[in-house]
Amino acid sequence: MNLVYASSHALRQLVILFTTATLLLACSGADQPAGRIEQTAEGSSAAALSADGRWAIHASIHHNLALWDNQKQGLIYQWQLGENSSPVYLIRFSPNGEFVITASEAEFAVWSTASGESLGWYSTPSGRLRDIAIDDSGDNILYGLTDGRAVFLNRVTGRRLEFLGHQEKINAVDLSANGLYAITGGSDYSAKLWSTETAQIIQQFNHPSRVTQVRFDQQGRYVFTADSLKQARIWRIPSGDMVSNLNFKARQQVFSAARFSKDGQWLATGSPSRELALWHVETGQKVQSWQVGTQSDNRWRSAVVYDVAFSDQWLYSISSAGFTETWPLPDQVK
Repeated sequence: MNLVYASSHALRQLVILFTTATLLLACSGADQPAGRIEQTAEGSSAAALSADGRWAIHASIHHNLALWDNQKQGLIYQWQLGENSSPVYLIRFSPNGEFVITASEAEFAVWSTASGESLGWYSTPSGRLRDIAIDDSGDNILYGLTDGRAVFLNRVTGRRLEFLGHQEKINAVDLSANGLYAITGGSDYSAKLWSTETAQIIQQFNHPSRVTQVRFDQQGRYVFTADSLKQARIWRIPSGDMVSNLNFKARQQVFSAARFSKDGQWLATGSPSRELALWHVETGQKVQSWQVGTQSDNRWRSAVVYDVAFSDQWLYSISSAGFTETWPLPDQVK
């Protein structure tokens, strides 16, 4: 694994490109991003944003990982994984943005965003990885497998807890910032909130089809669960009471990304079909939606929204087209 720093010339060129794109796009209306930066020219097999939108990371088809600082508008680190490495298709930041975890089908690695160093490489004994998460300490990791197991691992102490509450494969997982709580969604039509200390189920949220998305509000107020058809709900925790059911007209709606705003009033989602949307938590009403960009040469006719993030003034999106885009939040959200 080689660590490569971006050159100052490259950074200057990227700043010029980003600034030019920002000025052009800002004049084209609320449906267009205020800024767009191409962070990988050939698209991404996986990508993620830190919760505040500062950090972005892409996995390219050439087995490289690139970490960007969106505030400074520059490439910070490139990690060369080697030609024989398995493709990375899962990436998640810790809630505080200090760590990032990357995964292939049977192995994962933890990285520091401050130093750029790898903090360890790990493999799963059996079963294909479906989703993964890491807490603020960078020590606690949660992953879900095709055989229905969820595994909670402390990579420092070696403590390993298997959660066997699902009857079919796990599709989505999330971990609380302190590592004490997990939520897992499976093809058994359920999402389960459970303790990582005891593996005891705290709440179960049932759906009419397989659960494909779960996400904590990292302030500990809500969880979001969505299935593969038409049910996407926000629940209050720990009571388990339903707060709202997202109101959309499509016969089928799949979410590839979700994030609560820091104040808990808003939820941003992304889809596999370019849609970025903003929802009111208490009512489930859609406030606004956008279409993320695609490559102009038609290599990518669509784009999967891999992740979304909030800052005080902006909503960020990152997609398979290789772009991180910045969108102005509506006035009532700011």
